[in-house]
Amino acid sequence: MSRRLRLCIPILVLMLAAGAAPPAAAQEDPPAQLFVEGLNAYKADDYPAAVERFESLVTGGLATGKLYYNLGNAYLKAGRLGHAVWGYEKALRLIPGDPDLRFNLAHARGLVQDQPEGETQPLARVLFFWRYQLRDDQLQWLALGFNLALWGALIVRRLAGRRPFRSWLLLLALPALLFAATAGYNRFEDRYRRQAIVLPDQLSVRAGRTPGATELFVLHAGTRVRIQAGQEGHLRIAFGRDKIGWVPAGDLGLL
Repeated sequence: MSRRLRLCIPILVLMLAAGAAPPAAAQEDPPAQLFVEGLNAYKADDYPAAVERFESLVTGGLATGKLYYNLGNAYLKAGRLGHAVWGYEKALRLIPGDPDLRFNLAHARGLVQDQPEGETQPLARVLFFWRYQLRDDQLQWLALGFNLALWGALIVRRLAGRRPFRSWLLLLALPALLFAATAGYNRFEDRYRRQAIVLPDQLSVRAGRTPGATELFVLHAGTRVRIQAGQEGHLRIAFGRDKIGWVPAGDLGLL
């Protein structure tokens, strides 16, 4: 696994977060101080302390790709595989094109005992590469931009009455459709196909919401599952095609 540690979080974000905190809290634990302490703890091989500092920043409302990346590194070094995969997955949504993040995430996924069925095939990642290289907000802006350009070209063609615009319309229509469809699919997936990561080393999936309910199967740290429903502090999850059951909500890291 790459040992490269990200040594920076955008200073502007930290300053804004520090300015938004109450004066007393800012004097005690400003975000920049917590982040530096986390870096120093990581470099000193004190990984639990690094986790504590980075978690404090996340709990305080900071959500940057570099922060989740460093948190994932600290979790992995601390032996908390499930939390590490969760941290990397959160970072992937914010900095999807980062090569170090992708390398470390691939390494962590390789340590997961339960490999999900029906995972996206490499060919699909090649054919639809933009979905895995761009953030959701970037996809939305691209979809909006190309659609505005397309409608603008249509208006100009209508007013000018010139057929040579047809080739330009085709060039604009294809990316407009692709980016809009991708953004829409991501939106649908986030809302109706929520996913989560198993956090503890071993998790019993049961037929009901009580501790005495029949154990159906066992999952392990880092496993990705789909969330189907929630009730009374428990979540009904699905793993693969036919494995469904209930787990405590606190044992999952939501994505």
